Amino acid sequence: MAAELEYYDNLSDYNSVKSLYDTYVDGGSTASELSDIQSAQPYDMWALRAQLLGDSSHLSLEVLKEVANKTDVFTEYVPFDLLAANPDELKKDTLISYLENKEEPLPAYMIDILKQLAEGVTYKTVLRQQLSFYKQDYSRAANEIIRCILNDSVTNYTELRNWLDNLGGITSDRQIIRSAIGGDRSPENESAFLGDTCLR
Repeated sequence: MAAELEYYDNLSDYNSVKSLYDTYVDGGSTASELSDIQSAQPYDMWALRAQLLGDSSHLSLEVLKEVANKTDVFTEYVPFDLLAANPDELKKDTLISYLENKEEPLPAYMIDILKQLAEGVTYKTVLRQQLSFYKQDYSRAANEIIRCILNDSVTNYTELRNWLDNLGGITSDRQIIRSAIGGDRSPENESAFLGDTCLR
């Protein structure tokens, strides 16, 4: 019972933070932000720059790449401003590498400055850390519940599959399939979860 309560508490906290995170990323709609950039004309530059700066530091990798590619609309200083305002995405080597190697790369001095900015921590990083923390805690609680189900003298396979589904991920999906087609008490299903204690 305690593990179930812990699972639902942490899952609820995770979903709350995820909802908050999703409302910030790209102003709440990556597709809309990408559409605005792709359809922009040179006379839209300043208005679009203001919009994107307003959504910083929460712009996604996809949006930042699209900005960097839109050289017919933006001067090189606009992508630089937007990239500098979104240092979390700069921490990904793929973005810096992309900016250095694209058809019209940013100047080397801009790349050097952006690499330095990538060392900072923003609110977006804090949200990502919280997502990781809550996911770890609700996953631990789900694993405890699964362990209890498997340690029970009579295993409830419907409940087992439900909790494997709650745990999520490819490993859990495989264990659900194994239990359905290869025998419910397969060693592969049990070995990952069996333990000495059951706090449910």
